[in-house]
Amino acid sequence: MGTYDIVITKGSVQSYNVAYVNGTLTITKAPLTVGVEDATITEGDALPAFTLTYDGFRCGDTEATAFTVKPHATTEATAASAPGEYPIIVGGGEAKNYELSYTGGTLTIEANPLPQDEDLTARVGTSQEDWHAWGVCATDYAPAITTSDGRTAQMMETYEETVETVGEMMYQDVSGLEPGDYAVELYANAQYTDGRGFASDLRDGATDIAYVSANSRRCYVTAHVGTAVSENGIYTVYAHVTDGTLRLGLTAEKAGTNWHTLQIKKLTLLRQGTVVYADDKVREYWHKNPELTYTVSGAEVTGAPRLSCAAITTSAPGTYPIKVAKGTLSSDQPIYLQAGVLTVTVPSGIDAIGSGDDEALPLYDLQGRRVEGRPRPGFYIRQGKVVSIRKQRYEKMDSIVK
Repeated sequence: MGTYDIVITKGSVQSYNVAYVNGTLTITKAPLTVGVEDATITEGDALPAFTLTYDGFRCGDTEATAFTVKPHATTEATAASAPGEYPIIVGGGEAKNYELSYTGGTLTIEANPLPQDEDLTARVGTSQEDWHAWGVCATDYAPAITTSDGRTAQMMETYEETVETVGEMMYQDVSGLEPGDYAVELYANAQYTDGRGFASDLRDGATDIAYVSANSRRCYVTAHVGTAVSENGIYTVYAHVTDGTLRLGLTAEKAGTNWHTLQIKKLTLLRQGTVVYADDKVREYWHKNPELTYTVSGAEVTGAPRLSCAAITTSAPGTYPIKVAKGTLSSDQPIYLQAGVLTVTVPSGIDAIGSGDDEALPLYDLQGRRVEGRPRPGFYIRQGKVVSIRKQRYEKMDSIVK
């Protein structure tokens, strides 16, 4: 780019009465217009990569060869912007041989045709007065959390002097909710001990001591040995509301826990997607597991989930999670999975379920015959009560005598 002399000489001119005046050649940058293609996204989508357009390349130039600094396109819109039209601004380019001009475009954000999930965390109380339990208080053993609506919430704590206590440790009811499926994210912890006179064979990290719940749905909490709060985990429970009320809480299911902490991080009304609930089941001890079934709530799905339960015929009375995996389920919307619970009960007419290992007391079969040696698994009578022997490894009975 620049100016260059144009030199004129006599050439073949024969006259001597001629004046010669040089000229000037001016070379300017070629005009190049940079534009951008319009773009359209759906509400909630990530911003697209904008496509630039060019008009005016010379001598075989391309985007790769023409610029010392490539132009770019930007917009004030974000993935969280409301539906509407937003300008796409182009600029920032530098080129040695081109005079750049720019034309903008338009980003159109269309309304999402699906209803959006609604954050209702503001409906949940986070103070001590919002929780119901004996001795519930804010604890300094666990750091405060930040709820999804930006509040600082101290973990709530309940402490029982006896580790034999079982049942609902703390709860709160959230009322005035519309019918539908809800996702509840909770921070929770349970501490159990094998000291203080409580005989326990529980292991650190066991998950069958306490659970957080939303209505009848539950998620088992990993418990820890020997410290009030060793760490806190977040658990998500899905629940269906029909009567406008959602009860949130933490329950000690077995003796052994004496410290419990709980706080709600987020409550979401799911307006899209599907929740697949493993149905709760009940059976008596020493019976086979019933057929495992599930309930689908929300958008239509194809395929089927995979259900499983670790309980077997000889599993002791108590509760056992019914796990649900995605299996062959498919949908164009999110799929959420909620485990169920199998409850194994003491059979009708049975006074107690015991281990039968106290060899100091005589054991009789159901026909009244005394059993000597190690018995096979089954029902027996000891001190006038029916007990169950649950040992799966046993030796052949030495003898059976009247």
